[in-house]
Amino acid sequence: MAIDLYRKRKTEALQGKKLPERLRRATVTFAEIAKDALIYSEVHKAATSYRCDAGRMEILLGWFREYPAESITAQDIEQQFQRQKWAPATPNRYRALLSLTYRLAIRNGKVKENPARLVSHRLEDNARIRFLSVEEEIALRKAIEARCPERMPEFELALNTGLRLSEQYGLLWGNVSLPRRTLTIPRSKNGTMRHVPLNQAAVKALENLRKQYPASELVFGGTREPRRWKVTNFSWHCLRHTFASRLVMVGVDIRTVQELLGHKTIGHDRAILSPGAEAHVGSCRTLGRSHRSSNRHHYRHQGLRPASGPSGRVAVSLCFS
Repeated sequence: MAIDLYRKRKTEALQGKKLPERLRRATVTFAEIAKDALIYSEVHKAATSYRCDAGRMEILLGWFREYPAESITAQDIEQQFQRQKWAPATPNRYRALLSLTYRLAIRNGKVKENPARLVSHRLEDNARIRFLSVEEEIALRKAIEARCPERMPEFELALNTGLRLSEQYGLLWGNVSLPRRTLTIPRSKNGTMRHVPLNQAAVKALENLRKQYPASELVFGGTREPRRWKVTNFSWHCLRHTFASRLVMVGVDIRTVQELLGHKTIGHDRAILSPGAEAHVGSCRTLGRSHRSSNRHHYRHQGLRPASGPSGRVAVSLCFS
């Protein structure tokens, strides 16, 4: 039997016939292409993005680890998503990671198709952008002062720089220059370096942090995360929205806001300048032309003071009394 098969295959080879694809190539498992994707993520993405990818990949490996990569279908992925009680944004993040995994596998010649492309994209509800109101800010400051005043610099820095939570709590003193009034994010979420100007409130917060953690190379001394303040429908990330909205309200252009926040495109920043917000900005500007003294009192009350920055750009100082 073996001799007959050998002769048959030899004849087919002479005739130019090839073996079926599944016989010519060893089976590639999902675990193998997942490993390649994580290596790529670690090299090409910011550390925080890589950690997110690694965490999500553990879930995906729990579903598909030993599956042949080419056997996984869009239906298999959809079924796994439907078993989870996730908000719409979450399956979209897993879909993006799966798509990256298969794109790399196609490039490496390990698979031929990307099943994630056929998975439906969920509609995300991003219409509501949450800001911290003046009243909420006052109440929050009082709560911090009463319960843990040593955490106030964390709040101040977030409100005055718009740093992402991971950027703030991973900040090193080597990337802070108080004389130049800047701090540097070596690799932000979009993979680029970003320089963040510091106003007086941010400088004071950093000076207090230096006194609190004199021996630490981390600005926050290794603190993992902020306290969880009980503000309805509000998260730490909303402080970025608050920072951006206040820039817009004093007339800073949307492109500058984009650069300060470290966004790759201005799409997300435009959401901050919603029709209602734009009307508010217009009202503030009109008020500024006709009632300058009244307008200055309005901004001082809300803790906003425009100031000229380097290179002719507009900077904004957020001062709170």
